Amino acid sequence: MTHGADASARTVDRTIVRPTVLTDKPKTGAICALTDLAGFHGGKIARADVASFVVTELDRAEWTGKAPLITSA
Repeated sequence: MTHGADASARTVDRTIVRPTVLTDKPKTGAICALTDLAGFHGGKIARADVASFVVTELDRAEWTGKAPLITSA
């Protein structure tokens, strides 16, 4: 089987997570995920909160097929 045939035969669920400016601060648990960025300017998020979002998303699949920007709420 060639790679091209293999790739076209399967689908892959994916979520592209786009964090704002990353910080080394402790996890807050206050995460805001946005796809409509109208009026949004800047933001910061702890690396631990990004990790938490990714792990939760693996279980819930709430954002599958989307590319949410995540920031601290």
